[in-house]
Amino acid sequence: MTTFSEADVERAALEWLSAANWQIARGSDIAPGAPASERDDFWQVVLKGRLCNALDRLNPELQAGALHDALQRLMRPEGATLEARNRAFHRMIADGVRLEYRRPNMMFLEQIDIANFRGIRQLRLKLDNTTVLIGKNNTGKTTILEALQFCLSRSLTRKGGIFSEYDYHLPQQDSQPADSDAIEITLRFAEQVDGEWADEVLGRLSNAVQVDDNDRKSAILRVRSEYDQAMDDFVTTWDFLNFAGDKLINAKDPRHLGSLQQLVPVFYLAALRESAQEFRPRSQFWGPFVRSLNIAPELRRELEGELATLNQKILDAHESFDAIKEQLGNTGKMLPLHGDDPVGIEAVPSKVFAHATRQNLRIGQKSRFF
Repeated sequence: MTTFSEADVERAALEWLSAANWQIARGSDIAPGAPASERDDFWQVVLKGRLCNALDRLNPELQAGALHDALQRLMRPEGATLEARNRAFHRMIADGVRLEYRRPNMMFLEQIDIANFRGIRQLRLKLDNTTVLIGKNNTGKTTILEALQFCLSRSLTRKGGIFSEYDYHLPQQDSQPADSDAIEITLRFAEQVDGEWADEVLGRLSNAVQVDDNDRKSAILRVRSEYDQAMDDFVTTWDFLNFAGDKLINAKDPRHLGSLQQLVPVFYLAALRESAQEFRPRSQFWGPFVRSLNIAPELRRELEGELATLNQKILDAHESFDAIKEQLGNTGKMLPLHGDDPVGIEAVPSKVFAHATRQNLRIGQKSRFF
């Protein structure tokens, strides 16, 4: 009967993995305390950093909370015995980890069409996940950004309109704004894959949603402004359109427009020097973001435990804190205080959300001279 030692199995496994283009690392090179250490102790079987990076790379559409849940399940497979845990781990690696998470209410802006707005006579711009506008001054970059801002962050239902007389494209040097063709800005939002939009998006936009031949859902908003001779004023209107460019009468509901503006808010930063003002804890977009952190409960408890340890280290390093606690504790002789240790000092806030709402944003920009 042929027998195999653990070393025989390990050598064979390493040879098979190497033949399949896996990289082999020596245990001593990634051991705790080594310059290239990848584990905290020798009991840590899974290389957490590599696993976390792989999950993020293979699942770019998942939120951080969902990725953390998947990581924790892989690090702690279920099972009463070692064999059961190994089999559970293998099933997750082979079949994936089943998660339940709430899809974000995100909508992708696929295309923007601009006509007769400032210096732009006609423009169709198809957008990607990241679109960068590069050009000389006075070539229309700001005009494109402000067209988006006008449509998605201003009240299109108020009287008087959102455009000034300087926003209308003048065909001739001696033309007047009242003689100009109508401004038209058309925004087309579309799913990148079938079923991408969450039920909340579909419910809030309702009749404004159209479905194409590939079962992808879209919503098309057109904002139009022109001079009305009967009213002797400039009039701005908005409509949701079908794929043929016709108005969707059933979608003419201010609630649909308000929902779209809430689902795809515009954050407009004219210059980096203004970033400190725009990223304040109480600013329009940044404030709600930092006040509603989406952190898994287990990770939050882990972070707050680390904060408590850091707080204690700071207190231990500055002995005067103990004297302050003692003096404050003496107030218990005059006023009833709760608990055996009623005075606590937080050199750093103990809650994660408290750090988020006190954040400072710094954007380093290399100076350039022309």
